[in-house]
Amino acid sequence: MDEDTAGTTAADHQVLDLSAEELLTTTRSVRRRLDLDRPVDPALLRRCIEIATQAPTGRHEQGWHFVVVTDPSVRTWLADLWRAGIGRGDSPMSTEELRRAHVRPGAMEKVWDGLGHLSQNLDRVLTTGTMAVERDVAALLGIPYESVMQAALIPVAHTVGTEFRPATRIPVDEVVHWDRW
Repeated sequence: MDEDTAGTTAADHQVLDLSAEELLTTTRSVRRRLDLDRPVDPALLRRCIEIATQAPTGRHEQGWHFVVVTDPSVRTWLADLWRAGIGRGDSPMSTEELRRAHVRPGAMEKVWDGLGHLSQNLDRVLTTGTMAVERDVAALLGIPYESVMQAALIPVAHTVGTEFRPATRIPVDEVVHWDRW
């Protein structure tokens, strides 16, 4: 591979020098910051998944699985399914999907997954548009629909720029309740 098409390998990859507080307060899902033209080394993705699987889990169940899609044609099909999912005119989730979501494990793993990616100078956008077409995505990727619920579709890419800052948020005093609501 030549330098223009090879992307960054795990060996020469620069990890961001962020404190824990900077990492926690500047993590965003910003699609326009994803560099979709620069390939991501599979070893970097594997490292991010290793970090994500260090997340705490209820009852130490570790019920996660990751399907990493690198095939351009499959990625195109997934993008089409995502667009179809977010374009549905009815409720974003059917009664069956709501029932399946009710038994979904906690979301902490997704938080750790994002922090792991950002610490490796990669970004990702957690999307749920494919949940409306979950059965179709399961068929495309060979996921056993009846026994495995998908949590999200997470595009991962190198970041455009490395300047991160906290976002505007509702003031803490408006969301914190002491001792009772």
